Amino acid sequence: MYILSHAVINDYGDRKMNRNIKINKKVILILLPIAYIFIGNMKAVYSTPLPFQEWVLMLYTLIGLICLLFFCVTRKIYINNPLIILLFFTLFSIIPTFSAYYDYSMYTAIHMIGQSLFWVASFTLSYVIAYKSRNSIQSAKLITILIPIFAILFFNVRQFSAGRGIPDIITAYYNLFLLPFLLTVNKKALKFSLLIIIFTTIILSMKRAGFLAFILALFVYFLIHYKSYIYSKKRLYVIFSGVMTAMLLFLFFDFFIKKYEITILSRLYAVFDDLGSGRYEIWKKTWNMIKCSDFFSLLFGHGFNAVYMDSVPQYSAHTDLLEVIYDYGILGSIFYLCFYLRLIKYYKHLNKIKSEIAAPFASSLCIALVISAFSHLIIYPTYFIFNCIFWGLVTGECDREFVKNERLGLIANGKYNCSSL
Repeated sequence: MYILSHAVINDYGDRKMNRNIKINKKVILILLPIAYIFIGNMKAVYSTPLPFQEWVLMLYTLIGLICLLFFCVTRKIYINNPLIILLFFTLFSIIPTFSAYYDYSMYTAIHMIGQSLFWVASFTLSYVIAYKSRNSIQSAKLITILIPIFAILFFNVRQFSAGRGIPDIITAYYNLFLLPFLLTVNKKALKFSLLIIIFTTIILSMKRAGFLAFILALFVYFLIHYKSYIYSKKRLYVIFSGVMTAMLLFLFFDFFIKKYEITILSRLYAVFDDLGSGRYEIWKKTWNMIKCSDFFSLLFGHGFNAVYMDSVPQYSAHTDLLEVIYDYGILGSIFYLCFYLRLIKYYKHLNKIKSEIAAPFASSLCIALVISAFSHLIIYPTYFIFNCIFWGLVTGECDREFVKNERLGLIANGKYNCSSL
């Protein structure tokens, strides 16, 4: 019953098969605009932005939302399909965002709606492409070539921002959110080299949430990767690889922080002394803002990035839990939570069939949850997009196999449905 899906989800791991795999041009087509926008974002910190960035983002979002509506209307899909959940989230998020920014101008309102739904569009386009064509996950691994590019841009931003008080958190997190794609790469030397680059950017950024997310994501990856092997020899190999990776990263980390006097460990130790760099006070103020909201705003929200717009002095909630409640209300929060619950059920399915992509998928969820808890995801249409693309490709391919199996009569009573697990 699981043969076809197991084969397709795992075929990227077969090196002999990879030699004959054709690149999915549609996947490359959705990755190129993302790369252009993000390189432009990083370059804009210390130089001039790339031309037409905002227009590319708006056009990308528009195409994604049209695909979302068309796919949900024309396809026979289950009510708990992630695209149905995102369609409802989109409908309930547009109203408060438009209402909040219409007073500025029509252009501002449309622009903010485009930014707020960029992640929805990215997930949708990835899902639809993976649902309709093969080799999507294999082709998406090419995105890892951005890791050294982002690292160079990060160093430029860091050098430029030194002494100017310009935060480089965004530029550091771009590489962190490429980690799930990197974990699907088979070549060990390439994977470890790029892993070191990601680790270096996280250390130099001195962001505690990013450091914690990186370590936990790797731990989860090796733990699930280890459990997926039945035979003892392969398990021993995975344990050995994990131990060696951990030792090398530790030695590199110890050398690096001593040579460049990096203070990330002292910042971790001081997390309770400084209350998360003032996060506790910000969370308390944001919660008070939520409690003071009227019934309509509490139900439907205040609109995209409303915590920053309504707070004095201006600040973001520094946690998606409060940010989503204030921005999108109770209804939007419910759909946002349902989206994550669907992703967790996809992971359970992948883990159940012992798919090799289960471990990278779990790592992506780990990164998202850690950063979402202590920093920002949904209000920044930047690094979070990489997770959305990864999730869209995996879930779309999984659902495509369900439909194929259903047509071939290999599913008993509809139980093999990735969207109903």
